Parts: sequence; C-alpha cells; structure tokens
Amino acid sequence: MSRYSALLLFIFAASPLAAQERQGLFVGVGLGWGALDITCEGCEVDRESGFSGNFRIGGALSDKVLLGAESEGWYKSVEGTSISFGTLTASAYFYPSSKGLYLRGGVGLAVLSASDGEFSDSDTGLGFSFGAGYDIPIARKTALTPYANWMFGNFDGGGANVIQIGLAVSFY
Repeated sequence: MSRYSALLLFIFAASPLAAQERQGLFVGVGLGWGALDITCEGCEVDRESGFSGNFRIGGALSDKVLLGAESEGWYKSVEGTSISFGTLTASAYFYPSSKGLYLRGGVGLAVLSASDGEFSDSDTGLGFSFGAGYDIPIARKTALTPYANWMFGNFDGGGANVIQIGLAVSFY
C-alpha cells in the first residue's frame, strides 16, 4: 500500500460519520495538478501539466444547493515563458444526497496568457467549468475536499482547456 493510499484510508476512516452542515456562507481553497491543452487553427500543441488551484465563495440556498463564484487557475513556466490559464465563473453546486458528493458547473470568463519577460500577450473569452468533489468532514463546518474539474475557454481562433485534480479545504 502506498503512502497516499494509506493517507486516504486514514482520512476516510477518521472522518466523523455525521453529515456535513452546509448553511450560509461557504469558502474553499484548493491546490493540485492540471493538464492544459491549447487548440488553434493550424497548430499542434502537446498537453502540458503544471500547478493548479482554485478558490470559491458563495452561499447555501439549501443543504443540497449552493451558488457562488469560483476562480480556477493553471500555471507553468516552459523554457523561460510563463503560461497561465484560468476561469472566473458563476457556479452552482449540487449535493444529490446528505453525503459529501457534489457536482458543479459554471459559466463566466476565461483568460489565457503568456509572457517571456520581454513580451506578453493574453486573450479573454467565454469560460466554462464543470467538476465533482467529495467533502470529507473533519469538523462540523470544515471538510477536506478532493476534487476533479474541467475548465474550458473559447478564444478567437481557438480554445484552451484544463483537466484539474486537487485537494481543497472547505468551510461551511
């Protein structure tokens, strides 16, 4: 058994059995890994892996439905060029049961940028994000949340998307 498997087993076994309370304001911040793919007319770009993260804030309409704003980002420096991609979306979160599983989706802005120190360029377009996660309660209003997201941006002449996995701390 790897160290990571043992850690996940410990987290699941040690987490309280009570359902997570989702009321009022919620805030979450996560870090992880992502893989960026850029599509454009006449170009071939390999998917690049790099650092990713997210931040979310909003309010609970009920124990099963939350609305908020989410910012997701991806970053990597490749041969002296910094590349970043991110979305800022209005997002909805749906918890189908009293357990911690949620599904989410959002629509908003996407930004793709690159800079080599002398020259920089960016493009803004329509952004979408979709994902799923699982809140593992560690306190009455706090959870560790492993998540997987997909974000997409549509730009003039192309697009970009990131597959993202990570671990967040969520406060309800």
